[in-house]
Parts: sequence; structure tokens; C-alpha cells
Amino acid sequence: MKTAWTAAAAGWLLVAGVQGMAGESPAASGQLAAKPTPVAGVKKATAATVKSGREVEIRKQAAVKKIVNEHLLFEINREDPELGRKLEAMRRHDPEAFTAAIEDYARKSSAAKKRKTEEFRHLVEEYLLNPNEELKKEIKNRLAEVYDRKIRWEKDVIAKWQKKLHERQEKLKKIEAERDTLIDEQFEKITQWQW
Repeated sequence: MKTAWTAAAAGWLLVAGVQGMAGESPAASGQLAAKPTPVAGVKKATAATVKSGREVEIRKQAAVKKIVNEHLLFEINREDPELGRKLEAMRRHDPEAFTAAIEDYARKSSAAKKRKTEEFRHLVEEYLLNPNEELKKEIKNRLAEVYDRKIRWEKDVIAKWQKKLHERQEKLKKIEAERDTLIDEQFEKITQWQW
């Protein structure tokens, strides 16, 4: 018993044989008798597999984008805390605008930052596709570099504040030491004014 597929295949072979003798392929001449039709359940299973594969790929891309955006936001917070606060508020209230703003920041950042961002994105994508200890270690090392820079930055900020605090404390000591003299001088200025 011949099925539609085997009949189509036999027709194609016949045409291919005739055309092959003439030195022309049946596809090139457009004379294929009929295209083989797939078995009923196979086409649906393939379409479902392709659809679920696309969905998985879309979810992976979204996860990578989220991770990279969080990484960029962390960098922005370190470099420009005010912009970081605005972006964090935007992330909570308008995620689409946040994504657009982060992508705009990434586009405008220096070539080195772009390269590092792309390298980080590539590492995360590789890890999501093929998790292994080497990639995990590399990603953690990159994140450690970021946190180490943040720690150094925070220490610098604290050192500046401590310096200002020390200067203010010295100024306060001077004012306290000269308090009575300054009061007397101010009193003299006020009372010497003639009406």
C-alpha cells in the first residue's frame, strides 16, 4: 500500500531520473511532481518544539538582559549615585523606560565600558547555555572587580568626609577658644554705631 508520501517520492525519483539524464535537476526545472507531505503528528511536534525552543531562547535573552542591566545599574550607582537613584525609581515604576535608559547609557559609555559590558554579557550567555565552574568563576571574578572598585570608592568618600570632619572639628575648637574675644569684639561693633 502506497502512501501519499511514497507516491510523491516515487514521482520525484522518476522526474529526477528523466531530468538527470538531460543534465538538469528537477528542482532547477521546476518540474517536481509533488512535494512530500510530512506525517500528520510530526509537523505539529516539530512546530511545538520550535515554539518552545524560541520561548526558551527569549526567556534566556531576557534573563541575560536583566542581569546585564543590574550590573550596569550597579556601575552607574558607583559613578553617579543621583542618576542611579533616578534609574532605580524608574525601574520600579516604568520598567520599559528603565530598560531604554540603561541601554542608552550603555551606548553612550566609553568604548572600554562597552567592551567590558559585551564581554560580561557574552560570559553570562555562555554560562546560561552551558553552566560550568570555569565560567562561574570568571563571572564571579568580574563581579568581584566591580565590588572591589565600589569598596575603594566608598573608602575614598569616607576618607574625604573624615578630612572635612577633622577640618570642621579644628574650626569648632578655634571658635570655642576665641568665643569670649569674638563676643566682646561683636559687642563693641554693635554698640559703637552712632544713631
